[in-house]
Amino acid sequence: MKKHPLIVTYGGSCFDLPFIRKQFKVVDLCDAHIDLRYVLHRLGYKGGLKRIEDRFHMTREGPIREVDGWTATLLWREFKRGNTKALDALIRYNAEDVVNLQLLMEKAYSMQIRKLPVRVTKLKTTGSTCDLPEYDPKFLARFLDDRFW
Repeated sequence: MKKHPLIVTYGGSCFDLPFIRKQFKVVDLCDAHIDLRYVLHRLGYKGGLKRIEDRFHMTREGPIREVDGWTATLLWREFKRGNTKALDALIRYNAEDVVNLQLLMEKAYSMQIRKLPVRVTKLKTTGSTCDLPEYDPKFLARFLDDRFW
């Protein structure tokens, strides 16, 4: 992480970064960190990442749409029990988070500069596209059904 000039998270100030610091016994993770949870909150967007994504019409396809932070911890536990399909689903969920965080950061930046009393160069957006890791949607659908019932 240290090789990147900026880390963007959603709720990372409270969970991700403290967890990484503790697990890897590292104090200085990055030069700069933006927690979009607080940036978007100031712009009037409140709630969890999935709710924010919905407000910006960012939809995930298939059963991965139903995965949230709590489900991610359950998938991790399932992987620790030896189920590699759980890890595949977790990696896909996290990859979609990364792609969507980049898009949300670009949107938040654009919204913030419109509020400034001076002209600021607009950000060239990436329109981020990438090949997302494969996972087994049938496994995940069964996992989600078993979790709730």
